Amino acid sequence: MKKLISLGLLVLLVAISPYFIGQQAETQVRNIYSKISDSTGYELEVTEYHRGWWHSNATVVVKVPMPAQYGTDFKYLTFTSLQEIQHGPILFKADGLGLGVADIEYQINLPEQLTAILPNELAIPENTLQIMSRLAFNGDIDSTTHLKAFDLTVDNALLSVKEAKFSSAISVTGAMTVTGNWQGFTISEDNIDVLSMTDMNITSKQQIIRGEVFSQYALSTGDVLIDIAEMKIYDLTTATQMSNSNSKIKLVSSEHNDLLTIDALISSNKIQVIDNQYNDFNYQVTLANLDIDAFQEMQKIMVQAQELPEQERMMAFMQIQSLLPKMIAKNPEFTIKQLGLNTANGAIASAMNFHFDQTIYDPQNPMSLIMAVNAQAQGEAPKAFFTEIGKADDLNEYISQGLLIEENENVMFEFSFVNGQALLNGMPIPLG
Repeated sequence: MKKLISLGLLVLLVAISPYFIGQQAETQVRNIYSKISDSTGYELEVTEYHRGWWHSNATVVVKVPMPAQYGTDFKYLTFTSLQEIQHGPILFKADGLGLGVADIEYQINLPEQLTAILPNELAIPENTLQIMSRLAFNGDIDSTTHLKAFDLTVDNALLSVKEAKFSSAISVTGAMTVTGNWQGFTISEDNIDVLSMTDMNITSKQQIIRGEVFSQYALSTGDVLIDIAEMKIYDLTTATQMSNSNSKIKLVSSEHNDLLTIDALISSNKIQVIDNQYNDFNYQVTLANLDIDAFQEMQKIMVQAQELPEQERMMAFMQIQSLLPKMIAKNPEFTIKQLGLNTANGAIASAMNFHFDQTIYDPQNPMSLIMAVNAQAQGEAPKAFFTEIGKADDLNEYISQGLLIEENENVMFEFSFVNGQALLNGMPIPLG
């Protein structure tokens, strides 16, 4: 008998809890959108909210401001999102069976400003984009995005978009992760592919260290990795093709003692330009010792300047200039660790380092900034490479002018800028 009573109470609890959790879900949803509106340049308004026992429905209008430099006839792009909300505690709509406050399914329509001018041929099929979110009891948000494949045809051009799936997680502590794959797209004209991308994978793990979740001014550290299997460009006019295979973009940022370090890597295993093939392209850059407070303030100014009329942007530029002494005081350093690739004739390689001499720089004397610059750069390449691409005459001219130095089968250069004096291959060169 006690078991039956316990079972009955459990069934009753499961039956009535969605009603009360639905109230919590509405509060949480409204709070999230209010926070996004307060923290970004977007305006979000819940224009309708109909709460039921098991489910609720909401209509959310999103206004995205158009930057002033675009010169559009409208100030905002206005999106309308219809949302179906399943109440917890037992959820199954967004990401399988689980527990939480709510599962939300989003239907997002194109901005009304675009639908009014786009031809019918560019109408994307309904339910092409499916977005789901699960709100946890502790405030965390897990989301999935599924883009179904679709084609758009205009005259003799075809845009073929392939399937994409992404997952993301945002915690109340500011931890953010993104993983996903986009199979790619193809743009063709007269049945000839002119631009295509195949198989892009994204992995990101970030932690907010300054600012709030959803804020466009927030700073985060962590890793972002983008892998692209192949990209191709075909020029119909010249009948030439360019492609790169197995490309990678990697960003790693870290913070120590209120200083930010950013490492960036762009690489490609193979680049094909017409009949020439190049391998192992690498571009590796480091920005070190960036004052976090000054960096965040600069970022904020630049974001806000996008919405200013052109004549008012000079004021924003002056604000950034006023932050330079604070930034330079922490001895920031810009380094190109590697910029190069392998050709059939040998390797092309270069590197550079740029920083400020703190013993020379005086914040009270802006002109000392130029004298404090300390830069070194060097590079080399095989002479046969320039011959192969038809630039042998130009190469010989550079050698005769002392811009490049011959060394065995290579040409090279060394550049430095110290104490206001620029040297190229050991020879002074005038500036300005």
